Amino acid sequence: MDRSGKFVANSGFKVSEWVQGSHMTLVPDPFYNGPHKPYLEKVIHPFQDASAATILPYESDEVDIAGVDVTDLERILRDPALKDELVRFHAMNTWWKKPPPNWIPSNAPNYTATPRPSWLKIIRPPSCITTSASNSVNPG
Repeated sequence: MDRSGKFVANSGFKVSEWVQGSHMTLVPDPFYNGPHKPYLEKVIHPFQDASAATILPYESDEVDIAGVDVTDLERILRDPALKDELVRFHAMNTWWKKPPPNWIPSNAPNYTATPRPSWLKIIRPPSCITTSASNSVNPG
């Protein structure tokens, strides 16, 4: 945020559409002044309920990329085709609990995201071990 409280970002893409419970569409930001201009015309990011998070849409060619939940990892590593397609990487993320209905960043200049570690300390039980950027496993 800048000093006036407005959200400031510099990304190659901007949100052009947000369909609550379905997807968001990203398009190149014409005002992006960074070194790596986007070469995709559009990115459609489907939302998936965390309780149903699996790689089934990836396996059925509905999506080109999918996050892997820790509950799917063992099965993926045993699958000869899927294990060769698995890419591991470290990523920094910003998380929010749930945006307001019909929220688009350009319509909500004072809305801010909270870095995950700051609220994770509050909601994650002390008996959980973080195993990835998006999952916790209870060791008990």
